[in-house]
Amino acid sequence: MTTTCVQSSRRDPSDPQSLSTANTRSVIPWRRRADLIVKQQDSGAWIVKDPLSLSCSLLDEKEMAVFRLLDGTRSIQELLATLHAAWPDDDLEKNDIEHLIGQFVHNQFLLRTNASVLPTNPSGANPSGSNTNAKWLALFRISSLLRIQIPLVNPSRLLTAAEPLIARIFSPATAMAFAALVTTAILMVVLRFDWFVSHLPGPWDFFETDNLLLLFATFIAVKMMHEVGHAFAARRFGAECHEAGVMLLLFTPILYTNVTDAWMLDRRSRLLITAAGILVEVSLAAIATILWFFAAPGVFKALLANVMILCTVSTVLFNGNPLLRYDGYFLLTDTLSEINLAQRASRRMQMFFENILLGRRDDDITEETWFVTAYGLCSAAYRTLLTFTILVMLFKLFDHWNLRIAGILLMVAAAYSMVATPMVAAMTGLLAELFDRDRRGWRAFRASIVATILLVCLFIPLPHTVVVPGVVEPAGTPIFATLSGELVESAAYGQVVSPETVVAVLNDLSLRKQAEHLVGEVRMHESRIRAMELSRNATLAAQLPEAKQLLAAASKRLAQFEEEEKRLTVRGAVRGQLLPPRAISNSLDDQVLSQWRGCPLEIRNLGAKIEEGTLLGYVCDPMEVEILVTLPNDQRQLVERGQMAAFQSNGNPNLVLQGTMHQLASLEIDEVPAELTAAGLLAPITSTRQGVVDRHWQATLRGVVPSSHNRPPLYSTGWVRIQVAPSSLASRFASMLRTTFR
Repeated sequence: MTTTCVQSSRRDPSDPQSLSTANTRSVIPWRRRADLIVKQQDSGAWIVKDPLSLSCSLLDEKEMAVFRLLDGTRSIQELLATLHAAWPDDDLEKNDIEHLIGQFVHNQFLLRTNASVLPTNPSGANPSGSNTNAKWLALFRISSLLRIQIPLVNPSRLLTAAEPLIARIFSPATAMAFAALVTTAILMVVLRFDWFVSHLPGPWDFFETDNLLLLFATFIAVKMMHEVGHAFAARRFGAECHEAGVMLLLFTPILYTNVTDAWMLDRRSRLLITAAGILVEVSLAAIATILWFFAAPGVFKALLANVMILCTVSTVLFNGNPLLRYDGYFLLTDTLSEINLAQRASRRMQMFFENILLGRRDDDITEETWFVTAYGLCSAAYRTLLTFTILVMLFKLFDHWNLRIAGILLMVAAAYSMVATPMVAAMTGLLAELFDRDRRGWRAFRASIVATILLVCLFIPLPHTVVVPGVVEPAGTPIFATLSGELVESAAYGQVVSPETVVAVLNDLSLRKQAEHLVGEVRMHESRIRAMELSRNATLAAQLPEAKQLLAAASKRLAQFEEEEKRLTVRGAVRGQLLPPRAISNSLDDQVLSQWRGCPLEIRNLGAKIEEGTLLGYVCDPMEVEILVTLPNDQRQLVERGQMAAFQSNGNPNLVLQGTMHQLASLEIDEVPAELTAAGLLAPITSTRQGVVDRHWQATLRGVVPSSHNRPPLYSTGWVRIQVAPSSLASRFASMLRTTFR
């Protein structure tokens, strides 16, 4: 739907600088088309319909007056004089008329005449600040890439064929069924709310990879049904829908239908057509909710949950919300007969901030003005909050998928379209007014600049590092015991091993007994088959195929068992130096199965039982070091993979290892490394302030030992300085407050 609005500035129309005679006395080379259909709504607005393209535009009284005056014989100065005579309190200017004429030309409501064109600037520059307009046009084209509309078909024939179905849908029986569905769904949720909340998938469950494709398909299907509802309602109440296609909103395909012809109908019909999409989504949500309560876990239940959440969230936050220019907005404006409320509210918001920042006074304050201003403030606040929430969700969502770069790029594109472009548009006019003021306000302006610079300094990103404790860990491939058994043979720690080197040999008597049993079973089946083959008994000969099958099954079990038994021999996974794991002091109580002490492959542990999954050691590059870093909760969000860091050992202050953050744990830890607690670098998690639980996270730093230094001892401690992302003084102060008063 195309709507236009006069964006008047607040200059004094008698000011000679506000009108350029060179640009206002020439005849406007455009006139209105005679074949356009013009009709006034019951709300007071005017509808202009193009019978060729079937597009409609909604105009208020002043815009309609300008449209009627465009006959190809008047200049902009004459238009301004006529409009000032009719509305003396409105300070209309040349730019307002040019903007409105541009909208009419864009909508193809005007025809070009042979009248004289606006004179050319003698200096060769384009008049009326065309360079600025070109810049804004470029910005608009870039931002419009995030909202691409592609017409595809004319659905008129399909709607004609569906008229019997449309008549049944828009009937009293359907209305009663709709009310019953919605009431039933609400009662089921209210009466079983605790069960409903406990069984509903979590927020991140909807964006898991196994549900993502289903969620995307559900979104497209729901929006398709939404637009079909608009088209059906338009046909039912006499409006035409000659265009349907795909809109790429943030590169997401969404079906759209052009039902602007509904503006030619009465208010009741317009409201029902506008509300049709919302009613469709509410119906889908009610049906999905009822079925979800009885559906068994699986794909169908996940599909119902997607429909239920998408229809309710999109209706509450977007389509049904009057603070955004969607269905809820047009329902509000049409009900209250507030023509072009969003444009007027935007202008009032601009005037509101001009009054605060420039000290202007607006004497034209009425009850309607306060309503428009309040709507503008609420709408701006909601859009800001919603935009911030969407951007944060996008970042967290892509970060959750390990696609941080893609998330950042999409955030930048969305922020440019939804934040930067409107903000630049709002600030441009304000800055122009600031620099256009006389010398009397120069001191105040200068003081404001100084204050602004001071404030900006608080938000300038500065280099930032965090210092956290760390402990030296082996950096390599871990070696685990793949089966339980007694340790018979082991390699020495510090030995260089390869994939063929035997690291440990285990022995399990129970496995040996099972192997002997399987061997005996195979031999028994072999003997039985030989006997059958030598016998001439027909009955035994008939059992021979079955006996061979039993032999094959037994042989297969024996082969599988022998392959499994090979896991008692543990070999080096890669080439490198075998390093010990963290030493453990196990109890010698007979009830404890694991009897080994210290490190499992030590000589003293020969004959001890090693459980399956026991960490035997690491195979590492001798010159690589891994530092296990423990992060407090307030610094966890600052550290990212790939950031530069340096480790300084407590035992050797001259040794500084440079490296990068390699891995960040996704789960918080229950206890800190014992080496850090023993060295006094970090207190145990249990010894915290009463009522406060300190949360800690782990990360790893990968570094290379310089050739001039020896490798630091395993499990020695030190400090790690991490170069995190630059941050401002204001953000650091806010972080300090959150940490102190959490």
